[in-house]
Amino acid sequence: MAQKGVRELVGIDGSYKMIELAQKSEKEKSLGIKYYCSDDGKMKVLKDSYFDIVVSFMAIMDMEKFFPVAK
Repeated sequence: MAQKGVRELVGIDGSYKMIELAQKSEKEKSLGIKYYCSDDGKMKVLKDSYFDIVVSFMAIMDMEKFFPVAK
């Protein structure tokens, strides 16, 4: 998505290890992506109504409380 011209991208994962790997990749090939480790049900790292579009890969299926995230 960054290579297609998306202006701002944010990656969020509940696993510190996955965020660490993503940040390492970002250092090797900078695409301007910001990464945060956060619980999917809380998302306190960003303001409400922060995103225009959300893309989720293999995350919704593991959420205990989907509706607080989707509102």
